[in-house]
Amino acid sequence: MKWENGIIITKFETGCRYRYFESYIKVWEIEKKPTLCQKMKQYASFTHLPFVSIVVAAYNSEVYIEKCLDSVLKLNYPQFEVIVVDGGSIDDTIHKIKLKIRTNQDKILLICNKNLGVSADRNVGIEASRGKYIFLLDADTLVEKDSAKELAQLMDADSKIGIAQPKILSLNGRKICNAGTQMDHYGWTFAAGTGENRWKYESPRELICADTTAVLVRKSILEKTGLFDEYFFYYYEATDLSYRIVVSGSKIVYWPKAVVRHKSGHVRKKKTLSWRLFSFNLYHLAFIVKNYKLKEIARFGFPVFLATVLSSLYFLLKRKADVAISILKSTTVLVKEFKTIWSKHLFVSYRIRNTNGSNTSVPFSKSLWNLVMHDLKSLE
Repeated sequence: MKWENGIIITKFETGCRYRYFESYIKVWEIEKKPTLCQKMKQYASFTHLPFVSIVVAAYNSEVYIEKCLDSVLKLNYPQFEVIVVDGGSIDDTIHKIKLKIRTNQDKILLICNKNLGVSADRNVGIEASRGKYIFLLDADTLVEKDSAKELAQLMDADSKIGIAQPKILSLNGRKICNAGTQMDHYGWTFAAGTGENRWKYESPRELICADTTAVLVRKSILEKTGLFDEYFFYYYEATDLSYRIVVSGSKIVYWPKAVVRHKSGHVRKKKTLSWRLFSFNLYHLAFIVKNYKLKEIARFGFPVFLATVLSSLYFLLKRKADVAISILKSTTVLVKEFKTIWSKHLFVSYRIRNTNGSNTSVPFSKSLWNLVMHDLKSLE
């Protein structure tokens, strides 16, 4: 790592740094909302807010990065730093970030990383951060000016909150992108409220998973649970981290008073369907093997594995051989890397679950297979 004109240049040859976690989680329902609201009212009278590190992960984001940083710099927040981690962009992203640095050297730090995935980029930014809280953002987001203040006040009002997620809207602010993520026993995850009117989902609630497109994270909890698992290159990295946060005894809360707008889906559109299905299926199965107990892997993981194989046959019948082959390839890669994933499973089982002595179960949502089938048909 070296300094060059106020910018950190690093190749960042990362080893996989894992701090594993209990695979079972318990999500506490907010049964005492008035208590939380009272705390918020009490805290609202305080003028001091803790230092926040805003970590923006960017990759080939030349179209969005300037507007994202403009919105961040306009935040109604007394003290913060901005750390932009570029994951090896080959477009004009870095140049546009440097232009912003010229006029905001005291606020913005650029770290140039290799293309190791969004998990690695976020980890680099977190390790370089100085704040009590870390505001994780994707480069294609726009933050409303009071969002950081709302989330920080919430976190300060309840020390058990490990992650606070804002309401995530479409870029034009009219529709909801994510109002909290739900997950069933099979590890299928879906965003609540997608495509619905922005004025819905106005009540705070606790979550199983957070959408790390935009979240405020308590840094001290990451010291306990570990950072993002860099094995998950594109999918399931947020679900994996969320599991650890909740199992550690902290909560994940959806807080709609804070709002962030997001250009949803533009990154996925740049990837081929074959690549997306390969990555999704591989990391979905890896997530289950890593975090579930043996009997749960058999009960919930096997049907997912079988569904993966059957979906490849489905695309083969639809004469999409490239897609079918990519799906089957995800299962073969899982088998090849099973030893690595299983070592993580053992670490979770014997170092975390047994040490904590916890036997809590996850209040999963109802089965989401109907939504899975709907999405599969929409890919035709």
